[in-house]
Parts: sequence; structure tokens; C-alpha cells
Amino acid sequence: MRACGEDSSHLTLPSLPGAVAWARRHAESSLRAWQLDADTVETTRLVVSELVTNAVRCGRETPPATAPDAADPAARVTLVLWLLDGQVGIEVCDSHPGWPVAAAAGPHAETGRGRPGPSSGM
Repeated sequence: MRACGEDSSHLTLPSLPGAVAWARRHAESSLRAWQLDADTVETTRLVVSELVTNAVRCGRETPPATAPDAADPAARVTLVLWLLDGQVGIEVCDSHPGWPVAAAAGPHAETGRGRPGPSSGM
């Protein structure tokens, strides 16, 4: 739970590839408004880019038990940033109803090495 008086910003976007650039811009604008240093701004932009890219990729997938092969046109990605005691917090949510499913990543795979879901024991 976040404390009262903190700085925060919220952005909800359609779950489309263009959302990543908008999320980066929003993060940069928010952190500059909070007068944070350039290294913090750039690091946050990078983390936001990675998290929102993953959320767009996963959030557009339709759960196999519920829908046809098409992605959900109503899918959304939400970015929440907050500043509390000099620390930046980042939350990214997609509209997919389930948890990520771990997949084996080969040695040359470009994806599949993310954080395991809550049932993985980590």
C-alpha cells in the first residue's frame, strides 16, 4: 500500500505495439516533473519499455478456453508510476485474466526468461 502524499501517475493504453512508446514518453515526462536525475529517468524508461512490451505481448493473447484465435480488441495495458522517499515504483498490468505460464527458453531464444508466475515457488 502506498502512503498519502506521494507523487504518482497513471496511464492506460490499448494493448498495441504503439503503447510502448507512449508509456516511455509518459514515464520520462513524469520523472522529469518530479525533478529526478537523468540516470534515473533513463533507467526507468528502459524498465518501463521492457515491462510494457511484455504486457502488450501477453495482454493481447486470448485465453485458450474462452475465445477464438483472434486477440482481444479491448485489451489494455496500465502503467502506474510513483515516487516515495526518493524511490521510483513501477507497476504494469495487462488485461489477460491469468498468470504467465513458464516456457522453456532455448540457448538462442529471445524470449522466455522472464519472472516465473506465483505458482512456480519463487
